[in-house]
Amino acid sequence: MRILGRDGLEVYAAETSDPLLRASRWFQPPPTAGTAPTNVNKGRLEDWLQGLDCERAVLMPCSDHWVSTIAALDPSLRERFPASVPTPSVLKRFVDKGEFAQLLLETGTPHPYSRVVETRGDLVAVPDAVFSSAILKPRDSQNFMEHYGVKALHVSSRADAGDQLEAVVAAGFHVILQEYVPGPATNHFFVDGFVDRTGKVQAVFVRQRVRMFPLDFGNSTAMISTEVSAAAGAVASITSLLTHAGYEGIFSAEFKRDPRDGIFKILEVNARAWWYVDFAARCGVDVCKMAYDNALGRAVAPLTGYDVGTTLVFPYYDFFACAALRARGELSLWGWFRSWFGTMQPVFQLQDPMPGLRAFFEVARPYVARRLGRLVGARR
Repeated sequence: MRILGRDGLEVYAAETSDPLLRASRWFQPPPTAGTAPTNVNKGRLEDWLQGLDCERAVLMPCSDHWVSTIAALDPSLRERFPASVPTPSVLKRFVDKGEFAQLLLETGTPHPYSRVVETRGDLVAVPDAVFSSAILKPRDSQNFMEHYGVKALHVSSRADAGDQLEAVVAAGFHVILQEYVPGPATNHFFVDGFVDRTGKVQAVFVRQRVRMFPLDFGNSTAMISTEVSAAAGAVASITSLLTHAGYEGIFSAEFKRDPRDGIFKILEVNARAWWYVDFAARCGVDVCKMAYDNALGRAVAPLTGYDVGTTLVFPYYDFFACAALRARGELSLWGWFRSWFGTMQPVFQLQDPMPGLRAFFEVARPYVARRLGRLVGARR
């Protein structure tokens, strides 16, 4: 919303119940006709789109669920509401981790050992060495995260993998067993960008993870933009993979450099706008505007460069990452302070300050309430 607002485009938020979105200077509810709901989550996407009072609009999905739903829209609606997304068959190969594993084998893309497992019997074919550092990873990441609150589950042995697999399957989830690549957060590199409707990769943006939380496999809490050459192997891998699959749209691929052989191994690809897409835009890589132009059939100019060495910290989540690293003796207090000084933030921005202030208030309110409660109790 901020990116397209800064681009001077008319932006409407399909999700109108989020207080942080409503606090933004660029927030506008969608123009609805009659009694149609303003919030897309209150009904089927097709019905909601039919109720919009606008001649034409580009759709920008921001989750696996919505990109899959938009890709499967009826062609008549896609004419009125275009979007830069892959076809349903191509998209499934990236969203479904089981199909993604098969795609990686098909293309010879470097990746950790991965195997679809549904029963204990499927674990028999897995080499013993894999279980020394393995995880159960969901084929549907979004629903798994909502249920378990983590991206994956560590397993300690073949027997432990069998026990956890049975519990996960009983809960209704499908998973893959994947080797866990060792190494610190700084071994993670992200290659983000855009592929136009002709199949040409028009933008590549590389960022390196500095910290994450939880420390084993969580989300980035601090990062830095780097030169393409810093992850040349990863860039070559994702470019080849996207071309082979016939991909179109925004992408964000996560790699981890394996300290055992120095190879960049791909972990997953987000086939949509990702969590830190605004960081890329502020560094000069506006994939949202590219997606907008591409959806409308316009030419998309290739990226010529971006700001390197720019840092971003998400203070709320990075606090927990830094505290955990401090407890391990891996981060000094000065190192913590220095890493926060002069960095970008994802929520608080001077040109659109209210979402950041609202977020700070929500975090601080319970703390203030507890302090006041203790003060009142002490006076009694």
